[in-house]
Amino acid sequence: MRIQGTDGIRRPTALDDSARARGFDPLKAFQEAGVITPGFMELYAFCFITDLERLGRFKRDNPIVIGWDPRDPKGHFINAFIRGARKAGASVLSVGILPTPAIPLYMLVRGATGAAMITASHNLKDQNGVKLFWARHGLKYLPKDDERLTSVILDVAGSVDLENLEPLGELIDEHERALLTFEEFMLREENSWLCPTNSKIADLHLDKLTLVVDAANGCLSNIAGKLFRGWGVDDVVDVNTSLCGDVNEFGGVAALEGTTVIRRADACPDDGPNSPIAEHKAIARLFDLATEMK
Repeated sequence: MRIQGTDGIRRPTALDDSARARGFDPLKAFQEAGVITPGFMELYAFCFITDLERLGRFKRDNPIVIGWDPRDPKGHFINAFIRGARKAGASVLSVGILPTPAIPLYMLVRGATGAAMITASHNLKDQNGVKLFWARHGLKYLPKDDERLTSVILDVAGSVDLENLEPLGELIDEHERALLTFEEFMLREENSWLCPTNSKIADLHLDKLTLVVDAANGCLSNIAGKLFRGWGVDDVVDVNTSLCGDVNEFGGVAALEGTTVIRRADACPDDGPNSPIAEHKAIARLFDLATEMK
């Protein structure tokens, strides 16, 4: 048995005292009410560290990298996850809002014991989730790992009073250091899929491009455009770079799934927006640019 899906946990969110979660403990809220609460985030983080400790891969004060996307601007779920990890004895290297690949990368660079990314990826902004990473190879948990962690969660939920535990580990802000590590890694030619073997990025003449970058108000907001400029694209048009919690609003890939052709009338209907495509700021910007550039 495992409570995780194909890529960690991911559900709609609700505060512990909300109508949807009221009357449930954190695990029951997840299993029966179908929501992630701050209480469940704390439990999940505590059990992640406990699982590593039982495997002999964690000792008190070992560092754990934790990052997140912008969908929780008030920090209810982020802070709960950090609190759970610290209660289990981990020193948390808090790297803030960064894209998911930056989290295991920084874990490996810092020699941390594990890492977690708090995100629901391309799901709607009222959802959240967690992806966990192994220190030894930088990969996410596999199904057999999820099954073992689920057993730990079922055990801890019935035997540990998390609410009355005090945080043991430190909380260390390493956002700027982690961001710089990610940017430096991404800008190295040998790490880029842009270049075929034995070629250089300069050979691609990226300075001739006009590139629209839709960050979907997510983790790559204000990062993706900077990276493309670093690769040599002179004209980068950034779209949807808000960090106020509107993840995947008016942008992102979900609105385009199953669509093979987009016409101007679809993106700019005369009677106003009537579909996700008509509200998609990146698509609208592409048509505007097409008009300007003829």
